[in-house]
Order: sequence, then structure tokens, then C-alpha cells
Amino acid sequence: MLNEIELLDKKLADREQKILELEKELEDTDQEFKEFKNDSLECDEKIKSLQDRLENADEERARLEAEEAERRRLEELEAANRPKPPPKQKQKYNSVKGDAVDEKMAYYLNQFDLDIPVQRIGDGQYMFGTKKIYAKIMNDKLVIRVGGGYMLIDEFLATYGQAELDKIQANAARGMGVHVASGSPRRGSPKAAWGKAAGRMSPNARGSPMSRGSPRGGFK
Repeated sequence: MLNEIELLDKKLADREQKILELEKELEDTDQEFKEFKNDSLECDEKIKSLQDRLENADEERARLEAEEAERRRLEELEAANRPKPPPKQKQKYNSVKGDAVDEKMAYYLNQFDLDIPVQRIGDGQYMFGTKKIYAKIMNDKLVIRVGGGYMLIDEFLATYGQAELDKIQANAARGMGVHVASGSPRRGSPKAAWGKAAGRMSPNARGSPMSRGSPRGGFK
């Protein structure tokens, strides 16, 4: 009988030990579950934070794209309303590099408002429309031989330009071309035949004490 009681006590002690082990395992499991749950909550918070940041990034991108589109629209509108620069005036006459007389001649001819054909035929010698003229520099001024004296180039152009142009147009109407002296000029010739008058006379056309020639005397 005593042996049976001892056996039962041993079995009961084993069961209690087993229960304690199961309770400990349960506690460990609960702790793991709590930790997992906490990790899961942290992950959920991180996911939510990332989603918010993604939404903010999309909104910021949309805002930047709208600003860029508006900037381009304003630039296009400004470009459309910006006054266009005047067309670059074509050079009517190209000078011979290093020829001081020809360089000054080109300066005045390219600013003159009437398109008179001018051709360099030698040093200081030119065909001005249908007439041969002689040019040189005096006191750093370009002058043209007229009769027995000289006339400043701007005064010469203003005085004889329109008359020579009228003569050229009259010859063209009669089927006569502009006479060009024989010989091939080195350079310093117009790019193309010049057309009709383009406007008023040069504002620089004024008399000068240097002028001793006159329209009545003609030019040689």
C-alpha cells in the first residue's frame, strides 16, 4: 500500500513538473507573440510612413511639373511678344583689306541710302555708276576729285548720288546697262548689282570748307 502511495506521489510530482514546463513554454510563447506583435506594429508604422512620404513625393513632383510648365509657357509668351531685332543690313560694298582709301569708301557706301553701283578699278580709282572718279585721303578725310578741287565723300554722295541713280535708271529703261571700265578689279566690288533707291540722303551730307567743286562743274 505504501509503495502505491509513493508511486502516485511520484506521478503527481512529474505531472506538476510537466505543468510547470508547459506554463514556462506558454510564457515564452506569449513573450514571442508580444514581440512579434510589436515588430508587426513597427512595420505597419514604417509602411504607413513610407506611404505618406510617397504621396508627398508625388504631390511635390506634380507641383514642380506644374511650375516648370508655367515657366515654359511664360518664356514662350515673352519670346513671342519680344520685338524682333531688325534684320542685319547686308554689306553693299566690301573693301580691300589694308587699303585705307577703300576701307573708308566701303564705310560711307554701306551707310549711304541710295544703291549706286560702285566698282574699284585701281588704287583710288572707282566707277561710280557710269562715271569714273578718283578718291584719296586728305587730313584723315576721304575726298573725291570734282572739277579742279575735292569734295568730302558724304557731300559727294549727297550731291551726285540721286542724279547718277536717275541716269542709271534712265539707261536701264532704254535698254542700256551700266558701263564698267575694262580690266578686272582685284577686290572691293559690290556683292551684287544694286537696286533702286532705298530712302533719304545721308544725314552726313553737309557742305565743308574743303569743298571746292560744285555740281555745275561735274566730277571727273
